[in-house]
Amino acid sequence: MRGRVLILLIIIIIAAGGVGALLLLNSSGDTTDTATPEAGQVQPTAQPGQPTFTPLPPPVTEIVDLVEVVIALQNIPRGSVLTADDIDTFSSNPANALLSIRRLPLSYAPETSIQDPQDLVGCVTRTDIPRESIIVQAQVVPDPNLVAAGLTGGLACQAAAQGLSRVGSDLALFLPPNYTAISVPLDPTGYGQVAYGLKAGDRVDVYMSFLFIDVDEEFQTRKPNTINYVTVTDEGLIEFSEARLGREEPSQIVDGVVVGPSEDRQRPRLVTQRTVTDALVLHVGWVPEDGVIYGASPTPFETPAAVIDPTQAAADPVGAILTLESIIGTDYILVIMVLGMTPQDALTVTWAIDAEIPVRYGLRPVVADDTVFGPGSTTAPVTLLYILETYGIDPANDAAKLPFAIEPAVEDIRRFDLRNLRTFVDFTAGFQAGN
Repeated sequence: MRGRVLILLIIIIIAAGGVGALLLLNSSGDTTDTATPEAGQVQPTAQPGQPTFTPLPPPVTEIVDLVEVVIALQNIPRGSVLTADDIDTFSSNPANALLSIRRLPLSYAPETSIQDPQDLVGCVTRTDIPRESIIVQAQVVPDPNLVAAGLTGGLACQAAAQGLSRVGSDLALFLPPNYTAISVPLDPTGYGQVAYGLKAGDRVDVYMSFLFIDVDEEFQTRKPNTINYVTVTDEGLIEFSEARLGREEPSQIVDGVVVGPSEDRQRPRLVTQRTVTDALVLHVGWVPEDGVIYGASPTPFETPAAVIDPTQAAADPVGAILTLESIIGTDYILVIMVLGMTPQDALTVTWAIDAEIPVRYGLRPVVADDTVFGPGSTTAPVTLLYILETYGIDPANDAAKLPFAIEPAVEDIRRFDLRNLRTFVDFTAGFQAGN
């Protein structure tokens, strides 16, 4: 009897455990049903005693337009010439590449940004471009050397040049921040400008030659002064002697003498010195009317045509050919140049030109020796005394009188100028005619 009761209790306990497990499972399913529904899921009607659900709106997918822009992989200094080897995909040494492409949202890309790095080939950076910055058209200009060779450079350069030409002259593009530009005359023979070898981008030194004379500080006139003797006659009248050019000297014979010059004018003393250094050649020749120098298609300057007088041509054909108008009218011989230099140096050169001081331009090397051309380097003024002492010239011995001489007599220093050029052309023309 007791065994049956025990078995019955065990069955009741097992049944109670099963009912509890079933209730737990139902409770777990209710929790799952009360979870937040997925976006866009339709929520069924809530039953009494069940929790209420709030539906969420479906997610919005934003479509962003991406564009390619050219960026700088490294800091690019001002004045750098960009080539195909600077592009990341074409560079033989990717570690040294300067240009690459990034994809950016359209709203973040500047309107004047460059999309293709090939468009920058042949351009020169007109500003410093920091690393990882987007390159825009205003930061580049055409390479003047390519333009001079008839090449146009990249499309970005052309677009930049067309935009910049409307706001000013291209001369200002390569003018350093502390420089100003002035125009200077050139010698038609090419003697003073390295035989017309100067080109835009060259650096030059300016040499000036001065002729010094002695002047009276008060009168500011050439010495010697004129001297008049004042005497009083027996009648008490004051008389002035005839003015004499010279200076008074004491004499043991008479009261005094006037020593006058043997020549009408005082001989000037020549001094030559390097003055302005490291001036920048911006342009050789006349600037086109529209100011476009570095653009793809600069407007050519129409030089004046040669004006030859028929009567002069008949009498002197060589002289007629070498008139100033015909020299200026040629495409090669130019008589004006634009230089960039500091404002103070510009005043110095302007003063020298206004004073008609002979000016020469010396070409500096691309890689200059700082001891010769660097800041603070100086040169000694060259005078006759400097020549004699430096090169060991003794006029007392070297200019001794000899029992013979050369013919024709050397009475002045022969200088090559336009008159010599005319003589040379006349000689060659006669030689060709004889053959």
